[in-house]
Parts: sequence; structure tokens; C-alpha cells
Amino acid sequence: MKHEMQSQATKQALVDSLKQLLTKKSFSKITVTEIVENCGYNRKTFYYHFEDIYSLLRWMLEQDLLSVVDSNELTSDPEKVIRFALSYIKQNRQLLTCVITELGHDELRNFLYDDFAAPIRMVIQKAESEIGLTLDDAYREYLTSFYTSGMTGMIIRVLLRKISSEDEFIEDMITTFHVSLTALVQARGHRM
Repeated sequence: MKHEMQSQATKQALVDSLKQLLTKKSFSKITVTEIVENCGYNRKTFYYHFEDIYSLLRWMLEQDLLSVVDSNELTSDPEKVIRFALSYIKQNRQLLTCVITELGHDELRNFLYDDFAAPIRMVIQKAESEIGLTLDDAYREYLTSFYTSGMTGMIIRVLLRKISSEDEFIEDMITTFHVSLTALVQARGHRM
């Protein structure tokens, strides 16, 4: 337990160092040497915990997302899921912009996909329950993938400031989830 706590503290120190450096220069220009010198560790410590700078970046984003998840319980309410996504963007705009700039849209989309699939699945299951029909597992997973892909794409549009109004965005997303999910569950669902 003590070793695990020490390991977490070391990783967090490396993350904090990377975040400080990101305020001064782009991700592609940051070196492992700069990261460890900035926080007082050595390269061996860095490579004990991370394979490379990209794995540090990924761990940093995962930890940041976990902190947002902890403060916004996962829910089956589409509006809360969407607000959760917007909150995550606001809290991590600089880091997410860095990921897009340095790693591209696809890498950010892949990262976000894994983290938003669970709440989207819960929204689908809630719709099934409310309608009184159940979907086949394979179709539920298809819908989870479909809606999660759409949501992560829209999150990137929000991040790039390609939406005019946050309120309109939320209303449009909620309407899309509600109307389409209801129709799809009615069309493909079976009695519970």
C-alpha cells in the first residue's frame, strides 16, 4: 500500500511537471530530461513509471478524467452525461488542445471513446427500462459505439469552438438521444 501511494505521488509529480512545461512550450518540444529536472527526479525514475512521454500524457489525461468522473457521478441521464463532457472540456481545454495539436483528432477521439462509452451505455439501458423493452446485447453495443462515436466527435467540435451556443448544443444532443433512442428501442426491442 505504501509503495503504491509513493508510486502515485511520483507519477503525479511527473504530471505536474509536464503541465508546467506545457504552459511554456508545445508538447512536441518537451523532453524527458526537462520533465525530470523540473520536478527533481531522474530519467530512471521516469522510465520506471512510463514508457515514454506519450504514456505520461495518456496517464495524465486518464487521471484528470477520473477526477471529473469522481465529482460527477456516472449517470443514465443524457443531460448530465453531456454536461459532464462539457465540464471535462472546460477543465482540460489546454491539455485536450495539446492532444489534438500534437497527436491528432483520432488519438483524442480514441481516448475519449473509452471514457464515455460507459455513461452512454447507461443512457441506452435507461431508455430500454423506461420503454419496457430490451435490446439484444450485440445491438446495444452497436448503439453504444454509434452514440459514443458521435458524442466524442461533437466533443471535439466543442473543444475546437465550432459550436455557437453551449445551451443549443445541450438541447440538440438531448433531443437527439431521446427521440432516436426511443424510436430505436421500440423498433428493435423485445419484451422484458
